[in-house]
Amino acid sequence: MSKVTYKNIYPNIDVEYVFPKDTGGVKYSIILHPGADPSDIKMKYSGVEKISTDRSGNLILHSSFGNFTDHAPVTFYEGNNNSVIQSSFAVNGNIVSFKVADYDKSKTVIIDPWTVNPPAFTSSRKAAYDVEFD
Repeated sequence: MSKVTYKNIYPNIDVEYVFPKDTGGVKYSIILHPGADPSDIKMKYSGVEKISTDRSGNLILHSSFGNFTDHAPVTFYEGNNNSVIQSSFAVNGNIVSFKVADYDKSKTVIIDPWTVNPPAFTSSRKAAYDVEFD
């Protein structure tokens, strides 16, 4: 498993990417340190045909490669996975953000969705989808 953390991509907000082996996805967590404003978080997508949410609150990115799914976020206080804070994705055109219910802003909070790639990306058949050369 590999992990990359980007610190302060927004004021008091870090993003941590984890690449577990053989899971068909990328796990990312958004870390809201005290003083962070979750409304600052904006993810702009290009190259997707449509962005929607399903009945379970999952984010669906429709693309020519298939559908990418970001499972509905689970948001909680750091160190206490049972302290769930209501949260969801918000879609505005090709920009995705998070809605987070009221929480104690003096504590560190984790927004924790899970991305699943379409089958073409996770099959045992290794293939290139885009090749550039001079």
